[in-house]
Amino acid sequence: MSQDWDFFFRTVEATRPGPGGLGVCAAALFVDLALRERGPEPARPWLVEVEVAMQSPRADGLGDEGESTALYALEDDLFSALARSAQARYVGRVTSEGHRVHFYYAPSDENLSEIVAEALARHPAYPGTTTVRHDPYWDEYRERLAPNLVEYQSVLTRRTVESARDAGDELNRPRPIHHWLDFPSAQSREQFLAQVRGQGFAITEPDLEDAHSPELPYTAQLSRQDTLQLEFLDGLVTDLVIRGEDSGGQYRGWASE
Repeated sequence: MSQDWDFFFRTVEATRPGPGGLGVCAAALFVDLALRERGPEPARPWLVEVEVAMQSPRADGLGDEGESTALYALEDDLFSALARSAQARYVGRVTSEGHRVHFYYAPSDENLSEIVAEALARHPAYPGTTTVRHDPYWDEYRERLAPNLVEYQSVLTRRTVESARDAGDELNRPRPIHHWLDFPSAQSREQFLAQVRGQGFAITEPDLEDAHSPELPYTAQLSRQDTLQLEFLDGLVTDLVIRGEDSGGQYRGWASE
């Protein structure tokens, strides 16, 4: 299992009717982010989904801290059974609507349901259901688990801010923060810059020979005095990511002084 696991949240379509019928609900994801770049493993084409109903979920359908010990024990047993005994790779879990679903990819479908049943039997409060299906291109990971660019940048922003906080940084102290975005053409870059001019950014447009990517050779650097307060900075980065994508470009990241 890789060391690049992290959590994030998203809003998803509900699959179970609530008081007002079907709608949207909150989901908490815990995912192996290293697999975003590596892609599917041809040697593990079989998807295993193990779903359990939580005993005491929060009102929003997410996990309650008081139940975490039991859920972590179940997760550990599943990992021992599938990852160690069946050479399956654990790729993530989703918690929503009072349920938690664990996702693995395995080399073979042989005995997977039986292996899971044996692990779940040690946790009678969580009988669970198991689904095994062929997913050689890891569509379930790519479409249901992997973070999109906004979610991934949000994870990176939180990590950087938490690291600064742990190092004793005063997060509410204004300091220069630089953002970089790359575009396929001068026109798409200008389309983006027209939206952010007047927001206090100093804007630099590096020469093409300094391009970060040959596919996106037109770069914009935005610099402004801001704080590292997480809610503010995450909202700012999200806005820049979306505006960049809408203009045909891509947000590359940020750094502070």
